[in-house]
Amino acid sequence: MNNLKILRIVAIILFVIYIAIPPYNKIAQIGYCYNNFSMLYSQLIDSQVQEEYMFHRNNAVYLARMNSKRSALREIDRAIALAPSIIQEQKMQELYADRAEIRLYFKEYKGALDDYLKLNNLNMTENLKVAMILKQLDKKKMALSYCNNILSIDINAYAGYSCIADLYASVGKYNVSVAVFDLLIDRVPNRAKYYTERAMYKKLCRDLEGYEADLKIAHDLSPVQSDVVPIAEAVLEPKNVDLKIE
Repeated sequence: MNNLKILRIVAIILFVIYIAIPPYNKIAQIGYCYNNFSMLYSQLIDSQVQEEYMFHRNNAVYLARMNSKRSALREIDRAIALAPSIIQEQKMQELYADRAEIRLYFKEYKGALDDYLKLNNLNMTENLKVAMILKQLDKKKMALSYCNNILSIDINAYAGYSCIADLYASVGKYNVSVAVFDLLIDRVPNRAKYYTERAMYKKLCRDLEGYEADLKIAHDLSPVQSDVVPIAEAVLEPKNVDLKIE
């Protein structure tokens, strides 16, 4: 066996080991290394390719994707601390929103809530997240106002109705949850998911006939159905950090 073959075998073994050991998100790890190399190179050639606060912000995103909680939170804190005082207000708001997303991913609910409440104008998704965090913190009356904020933005927004229904279900008022979906379906009658979710609440009300009827309507509208994922679970347990690298 010549030296070239030995090197190839060693390279393959090292690659397999690299893939098998943490962190498992290798794309994020490569991005993190590239981000740090780019910053080091720009400093060596005295270039201002990337502002320091944004360097730390991007590092935080990569580290969060690698599930490195402590390092990710430290980096996003640095980004906010180093953000220049003359930075545009909109950019500062984006940094708080980024930290909220990272904190939420790591189930730092109180910290995430604090950052969301720093935002001037919450969009529908952010209102939903605040509502579900408040529910998690047992502040359901406050949570309801954020569900209503969603409907004030769009009266037909599924997220608003599902948010309200989830809150009432959390205190055992499943009949109210059904009534909430009645309102939504009256407005938007052709979405299979709405019937599937209403069926879930009807089953909790022990209305098995209504449960079966809704599932049939849902199947007729869309034969391929996925399992119902409670809105609180989807919001409070995000599967990834959905932030862009800037």
